Amino acid sequence: MVDELADLAEIARKSGPVGLEKTEIEDPFLAKGICFVADGYDSTFIRDNLERDRDNFLTHLDEGQKIYRAIGDCAPAFGMIGTLIGMVQMFANMTDPSKLGPYMVVALLATFYGAAVANLFCMPLADKLHLKLVDEKLNRTLIIDGILMIREAKSPTLVREMLLAYLPEKHRHALVEDDAAEAVPA
Repeated sequence: MVDELADLAEIARKSGPVGLEKTEIEDPFLAKGICFVADGYDSTFIRDNLERDRDNFLTHLDEGQKIYRAIGDCAPAFGMIGTLIGMVQMFANMTDPSKLGPYMVVALLATFYGAAVANLFCMPLADKLHLKLVDEKLNRTLIIDGILMIREAKSPTLVREMLLAYLPEKHRHALVEDDAAEAVPA
């Protein structure tokens, strides 16, 4: 994303904002921001609009995560309720040993299903949505800052250097090393 924004800054610098209209961008959020720049909107409008869009998207991810986490928290309790129901039925039929087995199965399976729904389905989905939320927040904030720098006609090198601050330290060093390797003639 950093490289793509730096490339877009290069296009804007050479061709002006109008040159950005011809670029094909896969990320819809980035494309929307570049469209705003190409159309000549001011920085305040661009920032407000993109931040609102980012915040709405993050809210949806957060709500989804909370729903799956709540279900995952409740599922074992519902399993225990099923277990209690099975045990009550089992104890109510102590006089007929042939009926004990099926009720014991209900009791054991209810606990299993509660734990399985929580630990194999809901909690992993909630964790995955949380990680996506963190990634999207970082990516979209990076995009907003990059678009605003392009709007202000900052140099591609400056755009790249400023956006590298968003990356974790190990990724920053890897990109800097890659750039150094590309700069050295073979």
